[in-house]
Amino acid sequence: EEDEGFGLLFREKDLEDEMCAAAFVEAMSAGRPCVVRVLCRLLGGKGGFGALLRGQKGGKKTTNFDSMRDLSGRRLRHSKAVERIKDWMEKQKREDELVAALTGEGPELPKPVPQAESLDPEFVRRLKRAAADRPNLVSQGLRKLRADGAA
Repeated sequence: EEDEGFGLLFREKDLEDEMCAAAFVEAMSAGRPCVVRVLCRLLGGKGGFGALLRGQKGGKKTTNFDSMRDLSGRRLRHSKAVERIKDWMEKQKREDELVAALTGEGPELPKPVPQAESLDPEFVRRLKRAAADRPNLVSQGLRKLRADGAA
């Protein structure tokens, strides 16, 4: 009998067994899902792999510790990123203050009114005079209305 290099298991029993093979065929014909495990048989080697691993240990040293966690459980890369953002925000604020001081920004002054939009001083005087005479005009109109109504 020639060894094929692998074995098949159905319900954790070897399919080479006739009872297991019959149960497998029955399950397949009934349309039930079947799980078959394939076991690969590896031939033993001559060894020596440990020596290769020992030779690798003096290789590259790890310098990236960002994926480690601190005592509170956060990743170090996140903690460092928060610190860098805070430093950047403080630096940005200082630069903005310096720019504001150099450009002389202050409260906005009212813009001068263009000549085309300003009112003529003579027109304004006549308007004020008419507004001051308005109560007199109303009282004169009421007197005239009473006089016409009495006559």
